[in-house]
Amino acid sequence: MTVDNVVLSAGSDCRIFLWDVEVNAVIYEISDFLASCVAFSPNSSIFAATSRQFHRVCIFDARTGNAMKSTVLPHDGGMPPKVLFASAQRLVTFGNTKINRRQFAIYSISSFDSPLAIIDIDGSSGQLCPIFDPDLSILYVSGKGDSTFRLYELINNSPYVVYLTECHQPTPHTCICAVSKRALNLIGAEVMRVYRIQPQSLLVQPISFVVPRRTDHFHAELYPPTRGPTPAASLAEWRAGLDAMPVELQLRPGQLNTTSKPVQLRGRSGSPKLVTSDLNNEMKFRFLSKVTKPDYRSLDEREDCEEIIKLIEVKQKVQEQQITSPRSDEECDVKEAEIELPPAESSPPTETLHNSSDPAFLEEVSDPFEGQQILVDVSPPATGPITVDDKCSNSSFHNGSLEASPLQARRLVMSPSSRYRHLSSDRPAKYRESCQKSSARPSK
Repeated sequence: MTVDNVVLSAGSDCRIFLWDVEVNAVIYEISDFLASCVAFSPNSSIFAATSRQFHRVCIFDARTGNAMKSTVLPHDGGMPPKVLFASAQRLVTFGNTKINRRQFAIYSISSFDSPLAIIDIDGSSGQLCPIFDPDLSILYVSGKGDSTFRLYELINNSPYVVYLTECHQPTPHTCICAVSKRALNLIGAEVMRVYRIQPQSLLVQPISFVVPRRTDHFHAELYPPTRGPTPAASLAEWRAGLDAMPVELQLRPGQLNTTSKPVQLRGRSGSPKLVTSDLNNEMKFRFLSKVTKPDYRSLDEREDCEEIIKLIEVKQKVQEQQITSPRSDEECDVKEAEIELPPAESSPPTETLHNSSDPAFLEEVSDPFEGQQILVDVSPPATGPITVDDKCSNSSFHNGSLEASPLQARRLVMSPSSRYRHLSSDRPAKYRESCQKSSARPSK
């Protein structure tokens, strides 16, 4: 549909409605026609509807709803027939016969009495789910309960249909749908992407159809101008008699896909409002649409040399600020000296060395500040630096002045507080000394 705010619906109550979704109103209604499928022409001047009850396909005037012509379908089976427009003058119908042979037929709008060609597909009983690519004139045919995709090319001359190939999947599907061509991998020569639903696993699986071409450059012949997201005409223009073809856009890798008309948002008051896009979003989408390729050139040979150097300088300044920040061990010691120690009765227990053969002895040291516990591992080798990792502050400190034997290795569990925000390897010893001094004070 190329007209803005217009929706065509058909139901099992033998009625077809044309809706104006902007004001939530019915433009017209067609009664006494049990339609199983409806489809608009490319310029939205006419639409076709198939009837399972009478095995017919009928063409209606899209503006008035009057029937123009109809013909009997060759699909006389019980499957609900479907229809789609291949071009402004060609339409394709799908169904099955009385002997349960699935098929599709090609019609010309000018000679609508008899089909140009009837193609037999197979003898399955699942309802067909066709997908048509109008840019390359390729028809993808599959059905409910199938695991096979059959590809046909529609041409203008006899025999009007050319069988291309078919692909098989390990599991069947219940429904399929196509993705917009703006989401395809243009460098990878992907011409179609289909989503299918697997009934066993309840998963949506994407399937890509790729032309065997080289992937080091773009193949423009595979991507002619395709339909864009912008409507070609407003409802007032369409009802006045304007037959506009869909707004097309050119697909190119590394470029922002835009349309030839500005996108407008019409409110209920009727006054159009232009939707202004964010400049940052445009820059982001333009960057994301580019193809990422590794650059093995040296820094001096690159075009963005100045930007990279500036980025490196900024990172260095940030690192220097983190190093010279006031969160150092000396200032932490000053802050700890200002904090009054708790009384001896509530002082945390001191660590007791156990000459046990188990070097992974775990001992908890309580803290008056409640919070998430930090596991501090002080199990160094016989001669080597002790590494203490503070996971809350994402910092690491090394001190090679302490040496311990494997039997004296201990693991401490401490609660994070302001005193242990930047914990070094000699901090537990200082804390134990302060606790021992507080316990040795005479009680008043």
